[in-house]
Amino acid sequence: MTFAAMFIRLLLSIFLYKSRSLTDEANISEILNAFIVAITIIVMAIPEGLPLAVAICLAFSVGKLQIEEQVQVKRIEATEIMGGAEEICTDKTGTLTTGKMVVVKCWINNEIVNVAEVTSKLNNLQLEELLHAVMYNTDSTYVKTANGVEIRGNNTDNAILRALKDDWKLNAEGE
Repeated sequence: MTFAAMFIRLLLSIFLYKSRSLTDEANISEILNAFIVAITIIVMAIPEGLPLAVAICLAFSVGKLQIEEQVQVKRIEATEIMGGAEEICTDKTGTLTTGKMVVVKCWINNEIVNVAEVTSKLNNLQLEELLHAVMYNTDSTYVKTANGVEIRGNNTDNAILRALKDDWKLNAEGE
């Protein structure tokens, strides 16, 4: 819009006020200057406006969840996490009981199987490939603490790593 305004101002000065001729070298310089100003404004505005845009989108999501779905949202960032959830299991009061996501079923060899059956459906090589695929494609990591090993990161990725460690008994920690 800035470029258009500056360009229109240039055209008005050429045609209406006859302050310059159409073939003047200053016209090219002014068009280039208008382009540079427009690019400068874009570069300055986008990084500053991105957090605001994200906050507005998340606030809109919270409002939509509360009005249309009658869902009470405590933290605004929860809407971003829940955007990828297809099914949410709750107790009779409508609250999540454990506050942790858990892998219940998996898609293995073109069929849906319970988590406990995964190791029986795959051979050792396939289990190792599954381990590597999960380890390299999640944002969560294992962190050694004084209390042992903790999984930290995205809630969905944490659930998958817990399934690797607890349900499938794989050596996911690299030990």
